[in-house]
Amino acid sequence: MSRDLSQPFVGAWIAGGLGNQLFQFAAAYAYSLRTGAALLLDINFFHHPAKDRDYALAKLGINEKKWPWVTPTSGARWSISPRHMAGVLRTKIRQWSLRYKVISEKRYDYDEAFSLMNSSIYLHGYWQSPLYFADAASQLRDSVKLAPLVKATPPRAESIRNTMSVAIHVRRGDYATQHSDTFGLIPYEYYAYAASLLRRSVENPHFFIFSDD
Repeated sequence: MSRDLSQPFVGAWIAGGLGNQLFQFAAAYAYSLRTGAALLLDINFFHHPAKDRDYALAKLGINEKKWPWVTPTSGARWSISPRHMAGVLRTKIRQWSLRYKVISEKRYDYDEAFSLMNSSIYLHGYWQSPLYFADAASQLRDSVKLAPLVKATPPRAESIRNTMSVAIHVRRGDYATQHSDTFGLIPYEYYAYAASLLRRSVENPHFFIFSDD
């Protein structure tokens, strides 16, 4: 894919589940609005056979142009085998020819340096602070088109529509088996307390529980 090198662009590494994908898209989308850069979404992560995630942004009406090259090597990923070195060098040569900089997330809180950038960049990280896209909140709401992602069985759908329905999401899955030391699991007491708060303000709530476990 050829590009006008005089036009700035922002490439965004898209990875993980839907929540992570939305954060990554939002930060890059806000940057593109702020600077006039063309937005390109890198979805190479989902082409790896070992990944158990699917690219989900298209289901929300987000159909930005895709990053047409391999994923650039970020500064944290330079420990690489000689077998892959040729591919890394080709990627770096393309980076130099297109005159863009790879920005790797250094921490999970907001980095003020992000707002000072004004050139072609590639964002590699999760960008989970709302400050990365606060100035584009209304445009983001307009760009995300919510549609039924799952067709509920008729009795359950009727029950959700005809009651004071409350959705409870219980995240376990890889948090319980692979990342318990990193992220931890929310204890039962958290859900019980949240339910008690809802019962104080909502008349006869009906709880529907969703989980990946």
